[in-house]
Amino acid sequence: MNVLPDIAISPGVSAGKKTAMRSPHAGSGSKIFAELEGDTGNLSILAPQSRPIVWLATQRHAPEGSLVILFSTRPNRLDPADRDEIQRQLTEILPQARIRAIAATDWAADPFSKGSWCALQPGRTREVVPALARPEGRIHFASADTAQGWRGFVDGAIESGLRAAREIGETLR
Repeated sequence: MNVLPDIAISPGVSAGKKTAMRSPHAGSGSKIFAELEGDTGNLSILAPQSRPIVWLATQRHAPEGSLVILFSTRPNRLDPADRDEIQRQLTEILPQARIRAIAATDWAADPFSKGSWCALQPGRTREVVPALARPEGRIHFASADTAQGWRGFVDGAIESGLRAAREIGETLR
């Protein structure tokens, strides 16, 4: 949704898409994978919205190390490239945690996404999602942002891809 204004579509897009394009979605957080020393066990930790890390969840754990995923919901609250700051913030939530390695992408700064998972502004779902999913001539749209269910997740991307494939099949018939 956030990169759609950067794509030249001729002869143009519908009024509904133009409305959606004027206000990007609010998803701008970070998703960081951290390999930690030792066995953390199965964790799902929520922190207050005021914290740089608002959620931590175990992906796998074993005595030799654990993989956790960290989420931050606001841009510039947690630099995905600043390992020392991530370690400081992680220690406040999980004092025994020691990072071995991290992997992350700054989705908000990425010119091909300009944001993270789709988080629509309040009151925009009924207006934005149908408009974004609607074909424009022979161009069909599919992404996690246009999903009816599980918007912002890979499940939603699959759902909208199936929808677009059905629409294209009907058009070709």
